[in-house]
Amino acid sequence: MKRCIMADFEPQARGGKGVKCMPFAKNGVNGTRLVCAEPVKEPFDFYAVQTMSPPTKLNTDIVDIELRSGKGLPLLMAIAGDELQKIIPIR
Repeated sequence: MKRCIMADFEPQARGGKGVKCMPFAKNGVNGTRLVCAEPVKEPFDFYAVQTMSPPTKLNTDIVDIELRSGKGLPLLMAIAGDELQKIIPIR
């Protein structure tokens, strides 16, 4: 997980190809897809829901602010097939 400053993302026109914000390894050791992208103006709690584990309650304050090209930090341990399904904001 990581937080990025919105100014790091340039607006795209119709023919824009997008920008890369989360680098994934080709072998999938650090993930294969983006689960959630949520704007954060004020800190809030959220649940991280995994396949087999119970939901984990986290806060946006513990997620570090990084550059758009940064890797992010793992905040959940996913064990053999227990993957992150969704993020549910608590507001």
